[in-house]
Amino acid sequence: MERLKNLVEQDMTYIIAGNESGDETNPTNHDFEVHRSTDDEIIGSFHFQQGAIGENGANGILNEDLLTILIDRVESFQRSKMRCRENENALQHLYEALWWLNQRHNKKR
Repeated sequence: MERLKNLVEQDMTYIIAGNESGDETNPTNHDFEVHRSTDDEIIGSFHFQQGAIGENGANGILNEDLLTILIDRVESFQRSKMRCRENENALQHLYEALWWLNQRHNKKR
């Protein structure tokens, strides 16, 4: 597994990613760990779907699942004291990303 480039302006966490399945035909990272920077403890992990569900069954979360979780979380911020323009802009782009991924899915059908 490899440490990903930090794309946010904070140093509280870092992410390790890899393809722990050893599937060399699909080198996409499927496994992610979020570590706390202060003590390197794993504070979250994700395993993404490997291969088409029709061929491999459901074996991990989908990109769309993660976006749906983020949308729910930011929408809850918007119903609280944390409401702000930045959250609204982030929501717009999260919804757009979800729409495009759904378009890709519909195209495959």
